[in-house]
Amino acid sequence: MRTPAQLPFAHALDNRWLFVGIGTMILLQPGLTCPPWMGQILNSAPISLEAWGRVMLIAFVGYAPITTEPWRRLRYAGEHHAVLT
Repeated sequence: MRTPAQLPFAHALDNRWLFVGIGTMILLQPGLTCPPWMGQILNSAPISLEAWGRVMLIAFVGYAPITTEPWRRLRYAGEHHAVLT
């Protein structure tokens, strides 16, 4: 079992610029999506709740297997050792 310090990206939270970048994007996003004149410039339009549902479903279908893969590897490592190595 890996310790938290051995996990990938364990030290990513030590990077101050990561938070600066995330904060900057959070601040800029509403400015690029909310004003009607930006919608005209970017040729974008609001999407319906049904379309958001499809987007979230497709995202979940792709996200779930990827995020559970490390857990599945650890759980089944003893049973399927030859397959994982």
